[in-house]
Amino acid sequence: MKPIDTRSCSLPECIVVTTTAKPIIRRQNANWRTGGWTSCSVTCGTGTRARLVSCLDNQNNPVPESSCNSDAQPESQEECNRRECPQWRTRPWQPCSVSCGSGTQRRDVACMYSDNQETSGNECNINDKPAEEKTCHLSHCVATRTHGSTQWRTAPWGECSRTCGGGVQERLVKCDSRSCDERTKPTTLQKCNTDPCATWNYGEWGECSVSCGTGQQSRVIACVAEDGSTIDMDRCDSSQRPVDTIHCNRLPCTNSWRRDPWSSCSVTCGTGYRVRTVTCQSRTGKVLSDASCGLDKPEERKSCKKEQCIGWETGPWSQCSKTCGSGTRTRRAVCQNRRGIEVNEGHCNVDTKPRLTKKCNREACPVSRLPHAWVAGAWQECSTTCGEGVSLRDVKCHMMDPRGLPLPNMGNRCHPQTHPSTRRRCNAGECHWTHQWRTGPWSECSKECGEGIQSRKVQCRGHDGVRLPISNCNVAPSIMPETERKCNSVSCSPSSCSEVKHLLGSTTDQHYTIRVQGKQLRVYCHQMNSNYPQEFLSLKYEDENYSEIYSKKLLNPKSCPNQGRRDDNCQCTSRGHEEAGYTTFSKIRFNITNMQIMVDDATFSRTTQGQFVPFGTAGDCYSERQCPQGQFSMNFDGTGLQLANSSSWNTQGHFASLTLDLDSGSIKRGKCGGFCGKCIPVTMTLEYVS
Repeated sequence: MKPIDTRSCSLPECIVVTTTAKPIIRRQNANWRTGGWTSCSVTCGTGTRARLVSCLDNQNNPVPESSCNSDAQPESQEECNRRECPQWRTRPWQPCSVSCGSGTQRRDVACMYSDNQETSGNECNINDKPAEEKTCHLSHCVATRTHGSTQWRTAPWGECSRTCGGGVQERLVKCDSRSCDERTKPTTLQKCNTDPCATWNYGEWGECSVSCGTGQQSRVIACVAEDGSTIDMDRCDSSQRPVDTIHCNRLPCTNSWRRDPWSSCSVTCGTGYRVRTVTCQSRTGKVLSDASCGLDKPEERKSCKKEQCIGWETGPWSQCSKTCGSGTRTRRAVCQNRRGIEVNEGHCNVDTKPRLTKKCNREACPVSRLPHAWVAGAWQECSTTCGEGVSLRDVKCHMMDPRGLPLPNMGNRCHPQTHPSTRRRCNAGECHWTHQWRTGPWSECSKECGEGIQSRKVQCRGHDGVRLPISNCNVAPSIMPETERKCNSVSCSPSSCSEVKHLLGSTTDQHYTIRVQGKQLRVYCHQMNSNYPQEFLSLKYEDENYSEIYSKKLLNPKSCPNQGRRDDNCQCTSRGHEEAGYTTFSKIRFNITNMQIMVDDATFSRTTQGQFVPFGTAGDCYSERQCPQGQFSMNFDGTGLQLANSSSWNTQGHFASLTLDLDSGSIKRGKCGGFCGKCIPVTMTLEYVS
């Protein structure tokens, strides 16, 4: 099937600009909004990922970026670290093929990740592959000496009588003198190839690859052990392997594919590609649509490799110039040729030169370095209702956050000479007067934290309760009580793990309570000793939070045995989906701004089979029918959050199908599969449980 070359996409609605005779100027509140991160630019090693950063008003309409606070603009690009790239690994050399003289030695060479997971080999550079075979030289075949002048002479071992299941090897032993001691005669037989025998198994023939002319039919071939399990192909006798492709003849074609020659490689060094034009033509040479020649269109593009290019090589980053409060790291970059020799920088592309400096240790310095200041409480009511009295207040030394607000931590480095007064005079009016100041109750504080305001009514009233002009009471020695005062001056709870570190000076990875979308939420702060702490949600049941891409493939992919129920003893091969794996999660990372789960983060996951499978992802290569075996499960019980109904998935591959099972607001399960197919989250958003 020819791959698609277009797909749909959606962006924010376009802004229509209209003008009037007199422009209407509206003051609008705008904030930064971020989209989800793209996939990492590389499949292994260190790459980059990006996201959309937009300035939106309160109705989520795009506005100019100047309407938002430029100092608070989120990053639109960051580094991402995928698993280390695979490398060639060698196993020990096998024994020499002969017991004396010259022979050969072999060893296994595989392309493997650091966790010993083997790949197909295409991920490693074939030019760097170590040798798999070498010549070995042993001593000349010599005699075995016994008593006196008698000796036995042995020849090399012959071939094993069986390739598996236990055979024997034989060799010639000859007496090289007139008489030899039979008691010292070397053995002439030994056991060999004792591994159990394996047999070939095969599936049904598939459809012919063409609708006309001569095509091919194929079938799945598997090497099966005596217990029925699928094993490596090398264990079976290659000379007895059944054919997996045969020719099939249909009615003569009137049309055929025309293949132009391959182009030269697109690069002179490194990895590039070759292209060619493939067209469907009639017998007369007329160009037709691809559908007129069937589905098996030859490839039009393939990769090619050249010698390594000249390029930039970087040295290690230096230590940070500061331990806290924003410092700088530096490194050196040189231009090297294909042999690793430094050359003039003019030979390298200056536009691709790596950056040589970066910020580091941008977090606030520890609590011990935060400023200390006196914090005065509210004045108490006057000690008398009339006449001269005293009003008191508490004054304490506190650590202050960078915004100048007091932290809960008590301080001890406040200067005694700047200590505010703790008492003051008050007088509601002389007791023999016919009028005094009267106060109402204080209102609620305008803020829960971060310094708000309280207010109250202050009136001049006579003894009979009649309200009088303020000027009647505002006469010495009376003092008018205050109508406003500060309240709740303590710093607010942090709204991110970065603020926890910045305001509280904490560098310990643990659970903290922060304000997310106006509510208190318990999160796990990770990498608190770095510049960019990360927020994770702890999941109560790890075994109920898993993702699976099933590893087995039916030998007859057109069937769906057991009505789709899982059967690990199926008539299958274990060479199913190339991304097969099973992963569980104890914590998931999420964006506290838009509450979207970062499904590709594997920090707190365990992969017990195959490759890492992202959160909420499932798939298989099991059957062409709707018979999905890949599964995922999410359980947010106890977190206070649930999966929003706006969350969605995309299907990829052939014959892919997805079924969702919503048990409750906090638990969701799904099954997905195809031939080969998988389902991946498009948006996975969390929301508070109602």
